[in-house]
Amino acid sequence: MRERIGAIAPYLAVFGLILAVGSFLIPPVDGMTWLPTALQAAGGAMILAWPFLQPDVFRDMLGARQARFGGNAVLLTIAVLGVVGVINYLGTLRYARLDVTEGQRFSISNQTRQILDDLSDRGDDIRLTAIVTNGSSEATDLVPLVEQYTGEAGNISFDMVDPDLDRLQLLAIQQRTGDPPPRRGLLAEMNPPAINPETGEPEASQDYRNEVVYSFDEQAITEALVKLTRTEPSVVGFVIGHGEMGTDPDSEGRSLSAVAQQLERLSYQIEPVNLSTVTETLDADVLVVAGAQRSYTDAELQALQTYVEGGGAVLLLLDGQGEARFDALLAPSGVRVRDDDVLDPLRSYQGVANLPVIAEDGYLFHEITRDLEQEGLNLIFFNAASLDVGDSLLESVSATPLLQTSEEAWGETGLATLAPDAQPSKDPDEAVGPLSLAVAIEGADAVEGEGGGASSYGRIVVISGAEMASDAFIERFQWPYNPLLVLNSINWLTQDEALIGIPAVAQDERPLEAPQNPWLLILSTALLMPAVVAGLGFYVFWSRR
Repeated sequence: MRERIGAIAPYLAVFGLILAVGSFLIPPVDGMTWLPTALQAAGGAMILAWPFLQPDVFRDMLGARQARFGGNAVLLTIAVLGVVGVINYLGTLRYARLDVTEGQRFSISNQTRQILDDLSDRGDDIRLTAIVTNGSSEATDLVPLVEQYTGEAGNISFDMVDPDLDRLQLLAIQQRTGDPPPRRGLLAEMNPPAINPETGEPEASQDYRNEVVYSFDEQAITEALVKLTRTEPSVVGFVIGHGEMGTDPDSEGRSLSAVAQQLERLSYQIEPVNLSTVTETLDADVLVVAGAQRSYTDAELQALQTYVEGGGAVLLLLDGQGEARFDALLAPSGVRVRDDDVLDPLRSYQGVANLPVIAEDGYLFHEITRDLEQEGLNLIFFNAASLDVGDSLLESVSATPLLQTSEEAWGETGLATLAPDAQPSKDPDEAVGPLSLAVAIEGADAVEGEGGGASSYGRIVVISGAEMASDAFIERFQWPYNPLLVLNSINWLTQDEALIGIPAVAQDERPLEAPQNPWLLILSTALLMPAVVAGLGFYVFWSRR
């Protein structure tokens, strides 16, 4: 009997090895958790049967030359696999992502990172719940995106709920929020209430807030997080009544609707402000004067000045063709708007001198311009007057240039009277480059972040060439980067530095399309690839012949 079993012992060992390996591949089965262990025990017994029943044959096989070389190969393979396993384990602990796609398709923006850093500092518990069908393309794309959020901020958790399968979780969401959950959407919650173990109901939480968005891209997720953390939205007042650019789209494109949409995504509240009707203090957190065409009255200018001297913030987008002047408002900072047109033949858009471009060393160090410079984004200006930054009249007020042209630029004072076929040239009395196109002004209290000082002077950002951020300019030049300067300026004026950065952009869809000719696919897979393999084999055979 032993001899009969010993004759098939090698085959039993092979079969036992198959059983042992297969036991690790069997999925868990309810009521049969013992099955993998039983298969491992049976496989181990079959493998050990060979050296037990045929010890002489097994010993001779191990002593053979092929066995020794084979054993060395097995040990070397195990060692290599071990090293690879250790490296893979260490890689799960510390790793870095490298996104080489155009537009950084699989990376979150630096503005989102700064918002997540702010969330981490706050320490609030954030829960993201995606209500989406399991296995759908949206669910598949959402997981790696949210993993970047949870990797940046440890206080963010994530869960997915299938609207057709997870009815109990949908009911729990309705109990927490008080509203029926959507069939498809993303629920962002701050400090979600704990469940009372006795009643099964969520406990009351004063700090609980929630937001729902209906898209699964970075723009929507970041918008929800911003709205969660900004309980009282900052008010941005756009001054009207003097031909300023508004926030609603118009037929001529002389509006800032693209900027307004981005502000609303960042939880800003936009309101029109008419200075002529203001009887008390202005309540807006920021006032935007965007390309005023007509002059302001003395009372309106005084209202602006009083607002800034009381700690208010103003963004001046100057129109080189307009009549509005703000000399009194800018005088304490030593900033003066020259009556000229900036021409830059060295650094301009497509060689057009009155379209100066800010790039590379044109950015001066400041929170507003930091990310624009780091990302290598260029800005195009039009109808821009140069800004003279002189000595401040108040010690508590400082002015910092943000953008400057090249050294070849100058401020042309006679461009309007120049003949159509004449070429402008530098005159001795004209300002020469580098010329400032944007300036940030702030009081000492704003710098130190403390109140009650000798002066409560607020903040002002002056940007020359208001048209550079208009809808018409963006559409004409297909240049989406100019509004970023305006957005960062407003975020700096509200002292919400976490929002300063380059926001996420909507990703364009680029689906892969199969070849129109099916024969091309058949030839490439059924003939071309086998022919390449056969050709390599013939080359090896011929070289050894």
